[in-house]
Amino acid sequence: MNSRFRKKIIGMFFIVFVAFYCGCVPEFTDETPLAMVENEPVTYGEFKRELQMFHLTKSDKAKTGEIDIKEFMDRLIRKRLFIQEAMRMGLGQGPDIDAAVDSELKKQALILLHKEEIDDKIAVSDEEAWEGYKKILDKRRVEVEEIRGKFSINPDGRHKTVSDYLSRLRKGSKIEIDPNFVWLGDEYCDPNLPVARINDVMIMCRDISSAINTLNNESGETKGWETALHGLIDQSLLDQEIGRLLPSKESFEKSKERIKKGMIKDLRQEREAEYLEELRQKARISKFDIDPERILDESSDPNQQVISVNDKSITLRDLKSAINLKELTSARQETRQKIIENNLRYLVDCILVDQEALGRGYEKLPAVHDSIKAVKEKIIYNKFFNNLLLPSIKTTDEDVETYYSGHPEIFRTPVNVKVEEIRLKTQEEADKIMTDLKSGSDFNFLSQQSLPERITSIHWISVNRFPENIKDGLMKTREGELFGPASWNEGYSIFLLKRISGGEPVPFERAKKEAENMLKKELFNQAVEKWDAALRATSNIVIYEDRLKAILAGIGEGNA
Repeated sequence: MNSRFRKKIIGMFFIVFVAFYCGCVPEFTDETPLAMVENEPVTYGEFKRELQMFHLTKSDKAKTGEIDIKEFMDRLIRKRLFIQEAMRMGLGQGPDIDAAVDSELKKQALILLHKEEIDDKIAVSDEEAWEGYKKILDKRRVEVEEIRGKFSINPDGRHKTVSDYLSRLRKGSKIEIDPNFVWLGDEYCDPNLPVARINDVMIMCRDISSAINTLNNESGETKGWETALHGLIDQSLLDQEIGRLLPSKESFEKSKERIKKGMIKDLRQEREAEYLEELRQKARISKFDIDPERILDESSDPNQQVISVNDKSITLRDLKSAINLKELTSARQETRQKIIENNLRYLVDCILVDQEALGRGYEKLPAVHDSIKAVKEKIIYNKFFNNLLLPSIKTTDEDVETYYSGHPEIFRTPVNVKVEEIRLKTQEEADKIMTDLKSGSDFNFLSQQSLPERITSIHWISVNRFPENIKDGLMKTREGELFGPASWNEGYSIFLLKRISGGEPVPFERAKKEAENMLKKELFNQAVEKWDAALRATSNIVIYEDRLKAILAGIGEGNA
C-alpha cells in the first residue's frame, strides 16, 4: 500500500469511527451491503471491522491527511475477489480451517456463556459500594492505628514496621521546613511561630518544647531539636492518615467506580465458583482411581481412561499434559494425590464449561456467525497468497544486481550530520533570529541570548531521525550554512550545519540481501495488482456510491 493512501486512511479514522459508534448512520445495520462482488456482499459491519483493524495496526507517526473511502472499498473488494478465487481453487477446505472454526466457535461461546451466567448476574449498587467503602476504610484504619500505637518520637526506638510505613507516607506528602529556624530555647521561642508545614498542617514553635521533653524522657538522653521536629512531622503524618481514613461522601464519590470494580471482581470470582459447582452437580462424572506412580511410569497406556464427564473421556495423556511432571516427581508422597486431584478438577471444569457453552446454540447468533466467517476467510485469504501468489515470485542474482544498479540512491551508507540548533516556540521569533543571522549576527551569540529552554545543541545525528522536511533541507545545505526556520517538535528550529558524512554507495555484496528483499516486495505488489486487475475484469462488481457518501458525510442517506 502506498504511503499516500496510508496517510489518508489513518488520519481521518477518528471521524469515521465517531460516525460508526455514535449512531450517525442509523439507517445502516451491520448487514447493509456497501458493495456486491459476484452477488456476495461487502457489508457495513465488515467495513467497520476492517477499518478499525487497519487503524490499530498502524503507528501514530502516520496519522495525518484525509480518508478516501473509495480506495478503502477497493481494498475490501480486492480481498473479497482473492478469497473467492481461493475458494474456486479448492483452498476453502482443510483441517486447519476446521480447527480454526471450532476454536473460534468455542471462544465466542465461552464469552457469551460467561456474560450470561456470570457478568449479567453481578451488580453493585451505590449503597453496597458505600458499605464496602466503609469496610475497606475500617480495616485500613485499624491497621494504621496499630502502627500508631507502636509509634515512638525517638527514631532509634521505633518498630521497623512503623519506620517502613512512615517512609511511604513521607514519599506521598508535601513537607516544608523553615530553613531559617533555629531553636534557641523556650524563653526565645515565639509560641505562634510556624516551623514546618506537613501537607496542610502546621507545626508551631510551641510544639517543639514539649516534643523535646517527650523525646528526652523516651530516649533517656538529650536529643537535638531537629530530631524532635522530625518526630512531630512523623506523628502528624500518622494522625493525618487516620483522619483520611474516616468515611466521607466526597472521598467516596471520587473512588466509587474503583470500589465497584474491586467488589465486582470479588463477586465474579464467587459467582464463577458457584456456577462451576452447579455444573458439577448436574453432570454425570465417573471417576477412576489414579496411582501417582502410574502417571510417572512412561510405559503406562496414554489412552487409558481416567475420568468420564457426560460420556466424554479424560485420558492419562490429557492428565499428564495438564500436570507439571517435575512438580509431581519432586513432591512428597502425601501431596502427590492432591496435585492430581487439582488437575483433574481443572480438566473436568473445562469440559463442563465447553459442553455447556457449545450446547446453547450460540453459533446461530449473527455476531458469532460473522466472527467465525471472518476467521475462516482470514485463513483462506492467507492461503491465496501462500499457495497462488508467492510461488510465482522468483528472482535470480542477475535480477537482484539489476535492481541494485537501478536504485543507487537507496543503497548508500547512512548520512549523519553535525548541527547546532536554536529552537523557538513561535514563527515570529524564528523569523526574526533568522533575519539577524543572515545580516551577519553570530550564531553562538544569538543562541546564548535566547531563553535556555528554547536551545538544544545537537551533535552527530542521523538525518533519518528528522522529519522529511528537515531531512531534505539539510541534505541540500552546505557545511557552514544555515537552514530554517523549520517546523518541528511543536516549535521552530534554525540549524547551523557543521559537518555531514556518509552517503557513499554500499558494495553490492553487502547490499545484496536488502536489494533482494526490496525487489521481491516490488514484484509482490506488481503480482497483487495483476491478479486484482484480472479478477475485476471477469467479475460482476456493484458499488453503492450513495452509501459510501453517506458514511463519509456521517448521515445515513439513501438506499440503493
